[in-house]
Amino acid sequence: MMLRVALLCVVGASLALAQDAPVGGENMGIPVASLPIPFDKCSVSATNDADMRMTVFAWGYDNEFWTCKQDASYGAMSEWKSVGGFFAGGPTVIRNANNDVVVFGRDVNKKIQYDVFHPDGTSDGWTSLGGSVLSSRVTAVVDPQGLIHIFARNKDSAIWEKRQFANGTEAVWGEWTTLGGIVSSPPEAIVDAEGIMHLFARGIDGKLFHMTQKLEEDGSLTWTGWVGFENSIYLSSSATIVAKLNAQNLIEVVVRGGDKAFWHTRQTVNDERGLMWSPWKSLGGLFSSAASVQMNVDSLLTVYGRGPEKGIWYKQQAHHPVDSPSDAWSKWVPLGGRFTTSVEAVPDSRGYINLFSRGLDRAIWRRGQMYSNKTVGFFGKWEPLGGRFRAFAC
Repeated sequence: MMLRVALLCVVGASLALAQDAPVGGENMGIPVASLPIPFDKCSVSATNDADMRMTVFAWGYDNEFWTCKQDASYGAMSEWKSVGGFFAGGPTVIRNANNDVVVFGRDVNKKIQYDVFHPDGTSDGWTSLGGSVLSSRVTAVVDPQGLIHIFARNKDSAIWEKRQFANGTEAVWGEWTTLGGIVSSPPEAIVDAEGIMHLFARGIDGKLFHMTQKLEEDGSLTWTGWVGFENSIYLSSSATIVAKLNAQNLIEVVVRGGDKAFWHTRQTVNDERGLMWSPWKSLGGLFSSAASVQMNVDSLLTVYGRGPEKGIWYKQQAHHPVDSPSDAWSKWVPLGGRFTTSVEAVPDSRGYINLFSRGLDRAIWRRGQMYSNKTVGFFGKWEPLGGRFRAFAC
């Protein structure tokens, strides 16, 4: 009888703990050792789902991934929900050609797991992509055929790629392949308007390196070698590199330099009507984490960053001549708040920018643009989305 009572007490206590466990989990996850060099910290990864509602993923203290999404009116965010898994770093999120949300994460064995979340609310379950032992979070892009490519830094400091191939009507994963290089940051990947992929990474000398695809005579695409940027600035340790296509379908790159300011370069037109990279231009400021970049409703870039006082700031392009290496920018404008990670800027289906970051309370906070005085661009107030989540290497 005493044994039965004791068992009932244990079960009751376990149920009570389960009911009282905070969103994001208790702090009972695996410890994560500090990296040997400083790194930018992030808090969420987000995309728009098949209904064009923002879907946000974060890394809980239980080492699971958690998600919330916009409601049907494209306004408030839902409650956080665990999607399981057991990870040693943060999520990478992308929407595939079927309008599924695909999430990648690095597990405790430093291998990549992924899950596919379908529009009907179901998912395929976490599946390992095996292969190499990786030392960074993955970057993911979708190519013009609708196939996913993921890239990450390996333990050998080279960039490795794993990509999907078409097999009839299905997409199947190939093997991990090395793209070489000796880099000191995670890669940044972007697909240009011609369907050509570009990779960017920080070399061990602190400079920015670039690799791109080329079109062969048989119509296939192959990778060129890594090439350092001429007169590159010195990038911050384990730099987060941000590349975006502008309204002219040319690539613009923003990084944080060794002076803690944001720096900018972009593709521009030279005298022979060919492409070249513009001279580096300082955007000024003093920042404690990586930049986030989005295009505003005027088709000009807006750069967001977290200052040393832990508040969020932004700066906008004011003028963008296509055939000139120079352009004009506004002054830095404060958006307030006190945060522990980089800010993530995400456009919703209306083109309104929403900002996400991790507060001092370890909850995720959001601030979105509003329609006011017949103009989009004014930001509302910071609002907490709740939960307790871990920061992770960007």
